[in-house]
Amino acid sequence: MDNSSIDSNTKLKIFNALISFVDEKAIYDVTVAELTRKIGINRGTFYLYFSDISDAILQIETILTNKIVKVLETTNALHSGNGLELDMYKAITQSISKNRDAYMALLGVNGDQRFANHLKQRLVPFIGSNGVIKTSKNSNIPVNFAEDFIINSIFNVVLFWITNNSEVPYEKVADIIYETRRLTPLEIAGAD
Repeated sequence: MDNSSIDSNTKLKIFNALISFVDEKAIYDVTVAELTRKIGINRGTFYLYFSDISDAILQIETILTNKIVKVLETTNALHSGNGLELDMYKAITQSISKNRDAYMALLGVNGDQRFANHLKQRLVPFIGSNGVIKTSKNSNIPVNFAEDFIINSIFNVVLFWITNNSEVPYEKVADIIYETRRLTPLEIAGAD
């Protein structure tokens, strides 16, 4: 995990060890004893930083979510509401790329499905109808349906990328997201 917003080397070790357990078991099934044994610290040290495993998971998720929100706030400020949607997607995918292991762990099979929902909700102000993506006035689709469709389609491209195509650079993923926003599902599928 990128350590730029973590205040302690020990805390970073705890985060990384917790993330590494998802190859073996569900993240909420990890015990404090297993975690501290793995990195060679005593349980008391763990409790200096966290009240329990759930608190450690929540802190990781908060750090990751806040990084994405900060990136989006910066991107929006840079473009003064004009959008430049592709830059926003590049900023998002670059941030995710820097913390790929943590995202893979939290969004994968043994991760925390609540994190996915929380992350999507935090994206709504930036991507939804009040953000850079506007729904068509020609569409009969209610705004809340359109927002949900847009957020989920972006999220699913990112999820597919981090779990299946680790070799694809973040810039290419941003291009894919941008292109999928402009094509109909039939065009994406290659139908004539």
